[in-house]
Amino acid sequence: ENGRFELGHLAPGEWIFQASPPAKEGVSRTSLESAAVNVEIEAGQSTPVDLNLREANVVGRVVAETEDGNVPVGDAKVWVFLDANEDGEPDSNAGGDGEGFAETDEQGNFSFLLPSGKYSLYLKPPSGLPKQKELTHFTTDIEQETPAPLEIVLAAPSHLIAGTVLDQFEKPVSDAQVILWGARNNDLRRVEVDANGAFSAKVGPGVWEIAAKPLPNARVDWSDNNAEQRLVLPEEGQSETMTVALVVERRVEEGTVTGSVTKPDGSTDWNDDAASVSVEVYSADGEGGWAPVAADGSFFITLAPGDYAVSIYAKPSLGYAKPEPAHIRVKSRQVEDLGQIALISRSGSIQGVVSDKEGSALPNFRIFAWNGKGDYVATVTGLDGSYELAVRPGRWKVGYEVPDSTNGSASPYLSGEPHKLRVKQGEAAEASFKVAKATSPIQGSIVTADGSVVVGMEAWAYARRITGGEHDFDFVAEAEVDERGRFEMSLPEGEFLLGVWLPDDAPYSTTVETSVNSGSSEAQIVLKADKATISGVLTLEGQPAADLIGEVYAVAVGSDEWKSVPIKNDGSFELLVGNGTWELLYKLGRLPLGMVPVARLPKDILLVDLE
Repeated sequence: ENGRFELGHLAPGEWIFQASPPAKEGVSRTSLESAAVNVEIEAGQSTPVDLNLREANVVGRVVAETEDGNVPVGDAKVWVFLDANEDGEPDSNAGGDGEGFAETDEQGNFSFLLPSGKYSLYLKPPSGLPKQKELTHFTTDIEQETPAPLEIVLAAPSHLIAGTVLDQFEKPVSDAQVILWGARNNDLRRVEVDANGAFSAKVGPGVWEIAAKPLPNARVDWSDNNAEQRLVLPEEGQSETMTVALVVERRVEEGTVTGSVTKPDGSTDWNDDAASVSVEVYSADGEGGWAPVAADGSFFITLAPGDYAVSIYAKPSLGYAKPEPAHIRVKSRQVEDLGQIALISRSGSIQGVVSDKEGSALPNFRIFAWNGKGDYVATVTGLDGSYELAVRPGRWKVGYEVPDSTNGSASPYLSGEPHKLRVKQGEAAEASFKVAKATSPIQGSIVTADGSVVVGMEAWAYARRITGGEHDFDFVAEAEVDERGRFEMSLPEGEFLLGVWLPDDAPYSTTVETSVNSGSSEAQIVLKADKATISGVLTLEGQPAADLIGEVYAVAVGSDEWKSVPIKNDGSFELLVGNGTWELLYKLGRLPLGMVPVARLPKDILLVDLE
């Protein structure tokens, strides 16, 4: 209550202290984080630290509309910037003090301490929530006595998807769940069907892929291979109700695969770890299924007759390696008992030290190792830079991942090539790394041809060495582009090309890479806006082909650039692209049930010229 705090058991060295205001329900956050204070901690000594919260002059809250009322939105990214003419672009003469960046707390609160002026606010909500429909504009006065309150309400039409899971005999399937995946915002929903196979779910706008799957741990006698649909729900307008039927196939001529998975010592008492062990049985063309083991290690999978490969998956944290896949033939209405399948003990190890070129230890570097059998293990280096991985004998590759800087800036360390080694039974193999340090940080931004910054787009900037060939890609650094269209990375000595990886649905295309060297401190990557459209429809026997699951691709002739878009329910598509000549093709996934067989890929590539 009196604001005092105490932190014990701190390792000697330099520490950064900062205080944040609490997130209290129903209370706007009128205080800001304190300034960061650097403190040298000495062994056996008590050190006083005073931290002062700052008073905000702008406070706000982000909420989302739901059927039960407005709910707070946490972890939303908020960017404010001086915008005197309210054109949505930061004022060119604003400088670093004319903007602010924050994240909402768990109650949706945010706050800023800003100079006087007219501002615009850009908001990026977490995945799965509606986007901000328009920028929020507000004015601040440094002399005002009370903070300017803002409330941002995220709203979008809520659509209803209702349907039934049936088998090919039109009988309801009750031991199923329906997976709904929002392809645009990576939103994932799971809904269990009722006794009549019915289900319903309310979802937001966008592209949704819907599939029927067995309930967890359920042993079913049906296949879900074709039980899926894709829906495109409108962004604006009234809420809609979409009705779907997901049809599974009963395996009337099925066979059964049984067995049990044991630990290396032969025991089968998996208990709570059973969910971390599963059996995967798949044919060469991807048909099959999987199932977690029961608490006693047993498993049961029903499959159509055919040839399959049986693999075991065990979560790496259990400390076991998987055996070689077994090949089996499943016969109609027969049981294939595989007996006991034993996991393998990791009887070898890989160890080493991660340090910089001067020999100083580098803690908190993530170390990972993998082999050609699908095994993967990882750990983190300790305070002395050392690590150890328990692995099974064989050939391995070992690499490291550079951790993020504590202050959010680009890390000064560079990635390196993985080591190849061989581990022998009961022995330790060594893989140590000398990590190179970058010599020059560089700050950059993503802009259009007129110099406007591209904001609110998820992208990654990269730097590669200029090695003489246009297809020689020696990448030395990469960095995520933030909501303000900016990035920061560190480069070693030399000359480099900067570029950017764009998402498929970005309304921009890349132009040429930007040349920089180790002496550069700032750079811009220029994009061109896509203002041309390719639209059309996929037809079958002269009629639109409905309910296809697939994508249409446009590949730029003479470059590596390409765009893709999902095929709509009515078989139509629309691609936003730039000028030039484009090759157009499609790729279909599973075909709708009852549709005559068609080629999954086109016989001929269509050429489209755009100006």
